[in-house]
Amino acid sequence: MEELDFSGLLACYSDQGRTGFNPIMLYAVVTYANMRGVRAVDRIVDLCRRDLAFIWLTKGQKPQWDVFYDFKGKS
Repeated sequence: MEELDFSGLLACYSDQGRTGFNPIMLYAVVTYANMRGVRAVDRIVDLCRRDLAFIWLTKGQKPQWDVFYDFKGKS
């Protein structure tokens, strides 16, 4: 992941306003979920709360379903 260019992804987000979730972290979570065959947002949200790999990827944050729908809409 360190070798990927995220400039296009980061350009979709503003640094003004409330601080949100890191889009690179959201990309990593969605990518890892897809690698495991999980595509349903509700299931990804559940895994972010219960699965140690997802908890590690999110650094303990618990993004809700709307965060993932917004992210998928922007990317």
